[in-house]
Amino acid sequence: MRKSIYTFKQQFYLSSIKSLKGTVLEIGFGNGETLLKYSSASNVIAIENDKDKVEKAKQLLKERNIQNVSVLFGSIENLPFDNDYFDAITFSFTLCSVQSQSKSVQELNRVLKPTGKLIPIEHTLSENIYYRSLQKLITKPLTLLFDNCHLDNEPKKILTEGKFKIIKENYFSFFIEPQLYIEAIKLT
Repeated sequence: MRKSIYTFKQQFYLSSIKSLKGTVLEIGFGNGETLLKYSSASNVIAIENDKDKVEKAKQLLKERNIQNVSVLFGSIENLPFDNDYFDAITFSFTLCSVQSQSKSVQELNRVLKPTGKLIPIEHTLSENIYYRSLQKLITKPLTLLFDNCHLDNEPKKILTEGKFKIIKENYFSFFIEPQLYIEAIKLT
């Protein structure tokens, strides 16, 4: 089943970031695999709140001679960029683990240019009422084990409340860990 999750991510998220142009921000790049996919972007700035991952990503980029990507230590909740700076922002499984989703979405809105593109893939509440109940039941103990990850995340709701218009979405049902791919634009 993990292969199916990867296929979902590949089909939607990874294929979308390949075509992004201009200045792109990636938040929470994890192991750095996505940093190798930005073939059309002129400039990618990637931030991660784990210093070890930042150092590993710098080494990976150097080894692969990737020159359009730079990595920084930082957090989605306090982005060190000017207003309306980025043409696009991407992130995977980031909103589900932040301290404040509303502050994070305010920051996304602040640094994204008007009508800029937002492309996340996130955990989301299950469409199945039984799995949804289980997600809500086990989320609290799981946050202690898995870097504050909330399986009962509602990314579509928080993004639309944060002045983003959803233009595309795809849902992948996977027991208590369903995923939602979204393409959105910043409303002006």
